[in-house]
Amino acid sequence: MLRTVQLLSVMVVVLLAGAGTAHAQKVLVFSKTAGFRHDSIPQGITAIKAIGEANNFAVDATEDASAFTAANLDQYDAVIWLSTTGDVLSDAQQVAFEAYIKAGGGYVGVHAAADTEYSWPWYGQLVGAYFNSHPANQNADVRVTDRSHPSTSHLPLVWNRHDEWYNYRESPTGKVHVLANLDELSYSPGSGAMGADHPIAWCHAFQGGRSWYTGMGHTQDSYADPAFRQHLAGGIRWAAGYAAGDCSVPPPQPCAATTDEFDGMSLGCQWSIVRSTNQHTVGGGVLQVPTARGDLYGSGGDAPNLILQKAPSGAWEATTKVTIDAQAGSQQAGLILYADDDNYVKAVLLARSPTERFMEIVQEIGGSPRYDAALDRLAIPADFPKTFHVRLAQANGTVTASGSADGLTWQPIGRPGNASSFSTPRVGLTAVTNDPAQVTNASFDYFRLVGGGGPDATAPTVTAAPDGIPTQAGAYLNKATVTLAATDLGSGVAKVEYALGDGAFATYSGPITVTATGPVRYRATDKAGNTSAAATLDVTIAAVPTCAPVTPEPGFRALYDGTIPSLGDWTMAGPGGFQPRAGECVIDAWGGMGLLWYAKQQLVSPYTIRAEWRIYGDDDNSGVFIGFPDPFDDPWKPVAEGYEIQIDPTDGDPSRTTGGVYSFRAADAAARALALKPHGQWNVMEVQVVDQLITIRLNGVKINEYTSPHPERDPSAGYFGIQNDGAGADVSYRSVQVATPTPTATVTPTATPTATATATATPTRTATPTPTPTPTATATPTATPLGSIATATPIPAPAPQPPAATPAPKPSYTLTGVPARVSHARFAKRGLDLRLRSSVATTAAARVLVSARDARRLGVKSRVLARGTVKLAANTLERATLKPSRRLRKVTVTATLTVSVGTETLTKRVVLRG
Repeated sequence: MLRTVQLLSVMVVVLLAGAGTAHAQKVLVFSKTAGFRHDSIPQGITAIKAIGEANNFAVDATEDASAFTAANLDQYDAVIWLSTTGDVLSDAQQVAFEAYIKAGGGYVGVHAAADTEYSWPWYGQLVGAYFNSHPANQNADVRVTDRSHPSTSHLPLVWNRHDEWYNYRESPTGKVHVLANLDELSYSPGSGAMGADHPIAWCHAFQGGRSWYTGMGHTQDSYADPAFRQHLAGGIRWAAGYAAGDCSVPPPQPCAATTDEFDGMSLGCQWSIVRSTNQHTVGGGVLQVPTARGDLYGSGGDAPNLILQKAPSGAWEATTKVTIDAQAGSQQAGLILYADDDNYVKAVLLARSPTERFMEIVQEIGGSPRYDAALDRLAIPADFPKTFHVRLAQANGTVTASGSADGLTWQPIGRPGNASSFSTPRVGLTAVTNDPAQVTNASFDYFRLVGGGGPDATAPTVTAAPDGIPTQAGAYLNKATVTLAATDLGSGVAKVEYALGDGAFATYSGPITVTATGPVRYRATDKAGNTSAAATLDVTIAAVPTCAPVTPEPGFRALYDGTIPSLGDWTMAGPGGFQPRAGECVIDAWGGMGLLWYAKQQLVSPYTIRAEWRIYGDDDNSGVFIGFPDPFDDPWKPVAEGYEIQIDPTDGDPSRTTGGVYSFRAADAAARALALKPHGQWNVMEVQVVDQLITIRLNGVKINEYTSPHPERDPSAGYFGIQNDGAGADVSYRSVQVATPTPTATVTPTATPTATATATATPTRTATPTPTPTPTATATPTATPLGSIATATPIPAPAPQPPAATPAPKPSYTLTGVPARVSHARFAKRGLDLRLRSSVATTAAARVLVSARDARRLGVKSRVLARGTVKLAANTLERATLKPSRRLRKVTVTATLTVSVGTETLTKRVVLRG
């Protein structure tokens, strides 16, 4: 086939009729799918055939990849990939298609063609961008940027239409000729929003051939829309060489750290956001940021929405005009010079109450704040306006702050700060509050930056974050996991290295497990060759007593058996921790509020938790939490999404005392009084879960029962943990055991409890708990043995069982079909496939888990990216797909797929490619 292409300046002109083509004009529609299949494909084929008939070219359609041979492709002027998904071509077929394009062939990609062949880099370059995510179908404004191309010449400047709007992993701008962009202010783009640079249709000459792509065409109605059909027709005609069009790629535009008047629809490319809540908006010349809860003060920090750009080298001055109705809750807004959470200088207006407002400068170096209210505040009058001005200036490492009501008369704010030790600082805007009930909006009119300049001569910033179960002395039980993160806003990070003790530096590729006391040294090098000075994190692994493990009760397995090594699969969420008690084989809670939770696997109904605990006074407090999702580092997530079985003798709310389902149902006070042992003695709490029914026993006596009516709280599946409530809330644990009942087990009751149960429900949520019948029974609790968790209510002691003639075979489980590597886009769109087989009927709980640090790098709050349960029939291969519920940033991380089934946990490492 003869394809002659002549490049005329910036115009790609394809010589048409009379050029000596060796065949009639014809295109091929290819619609094979290996992933999600769009129901609009038949309508798309019909529409393209009608377009061909109207434009005098023939159309063949196939889903057979064997059509991709050199001989067969040679008869077509273009191949239209119509909402293909997944890996659809073999290696040989890929080679044939590459040769076809390089010989002058045309490519047309429609919608999900960008959700195809992620492991074939050449294809990604051909299509221009890979799919990342999409919101729900909705109307949006398409802004046409080229009204000369045959695919867009008929369209208005703003084309409003209904479709599924793709967000892409990277913008193709600079690599392709953009024909149309999406206006993200006209619709809700979801968590994968791309901002002002959001192409939705483009074209480019590629390795001798032609490539045209449109992200539209998800819906069946698209192919009946005359405007879309003409858009598609123009793209096919250009790609096939039947029509001329300019698809030259303009030179890239540099992005410099500059002033921003916020006149666009999104933040400029110079900005980055630390801990974005994706709630900021840009429009009408204003950047609006909600004062989400958070703070930087003291070691660490969690202030969200720090909107930053690289601070210039040399002297500079930054100014902003901000409007905020600050009234309470430390609502604040202003400017910040930020190296990291422990090194910054900020100047803000802050309100503690309507009558207590002031401007202040706050300095922190190495996690140590320098702040004196008498020296670092600027008093403002009661009538100080809601719109005001703030300025930060830096010269030779000295940072000064000033404020103004009108932008003309300025007053200094507090003492100068010192940023001489800051590595790769950024400067920008901040708006936060300490009280989540006091959220308001801060509106920034502009950010103006003057001064600075110079090449990248600054080494990267490296941070080290240890994780584990800390003791009050700062040591860790068993091990510590250290995660390194490097930032370089100049040339970019080239490598991160670490060394243990006096050992040689090694390249960092993921979290480091430290099992022996000693220093962890770390450093990073940027692409300009600047290497940071080696920093040191001293890690101490606690010395632990030698203890004999507790023997679990029949039918139970000990997840904490009184020995510190048995805590290897537990981790902490929130402040404080647990530590060994001197002279005893137990652990004591300290600090808080935090949660020590078992991270190895979820529990799936039916199950029972058996915790041996001891308190020492009326003010002591703890609890057993059940049925919550991965809390990440937030101990309040189990409070909001799980249930706490309370350990607290004296709270004024009966549902918040020992044995109560916290805030939902009080324990039977009479039964508890008979069963509860005095302070300083050991008690045993058993929490049995059967579907939504929670049964609580104290020292063998049933004291509470509650059926969950709340869809947002599911005790039948989730994690469990034990609480460290806070300073002075002393509690010890001797063992924590778990069991799953045997359905066929039989028991002979030996005693009946003696108490009249009168449980009451005292919920604090808007939903009213479903009342459950209050049991009545009589017995002497001291004569009531601890029962088997496999029994009905109440739990008596198990009767002796005769030995079985033939022991039952141990159940076996297998996990297969999991890829070793998967792209973020494919994970977001198609999920992660797995295949499970069990020798017995059971239920498996699966999750995809990353480290806390990698979760932050991915931009998600939870370490669990995806989760699900799978019902398994005996000896049957079951397939399941785990899909994430949130957008992931494009970084490469190693995730762990864990499947908890029976008493085993199956694992598989999966690399998520950026």
